[in-house]
Amino acid sequence: MFGCLVAGRLVQTNLEQVAENKFIFKLEQPHLINHLVVFLLGTVSFPEGYAATVHFKYPQAEWVYLGAVSNDKPSAIFRLGKKDPAAFASPDTLVAEIGISVETVQDVASTVQQNSQQTQLVSSQLSPPNPNNTAVKILQNLYDYLMSFATKQAQNPVLFGSNSPLPNGTQVIPAKAVEEWYKSYSNKISRGDI
Repeated sequence: MFGCLVAGRLVQTNLEQVAENKFIFKLEQPHLINHLVVFLLGTVSFPEGYAATVHFKYPQAEWVYLGAVSNDKPSAIFRLGKKDPAAFASPDTLVAEIGISVETVQDVASTVQQNSQQTQLVSSQLSPPNPNNTAVKILQNLYDYLMSFATKQAQNPVLFGSNSPLPNGTQVIPAKAVEEWYKSYSNKISRGDI
């Protein structure tokens, strides 16, 4: 009935039924999971008036609500963010779980609304981002992007407007790369990705 896809891995359909209306997927190496998708396979749909909530559980942690799937919304993408492997005693042998609970549409809607309100409350209590950290992230992004365009000059090129040549092996970055980065970064900001 359900499938699970962790970004960069094969689709999982090895669902385990742990109760009449509860199912789990086991996910190896949870510290490497960033995004995952839970979806209906399309072979069986929910009975009329039913849907499911989706939850995630790191080893030795509590279940965390992620979202819901239904006949009207048969798939959902969730961003978990990678965990620091140092947080786990033996990260390569640990297994996380995706929990799916089939419930009435009213119960699912109530869970979605309750968790939506909690998310809004938590986000309103968060302090604003540290501008120093933001600036460092922007500069690191710019540096990484520009260095992908850097080329070493084999001969001694002369700078525009100067008679002195650059030292041999100097890396050069095309000005167009800065313009492309700026457009790309501005688009990310306008989409709310940053």
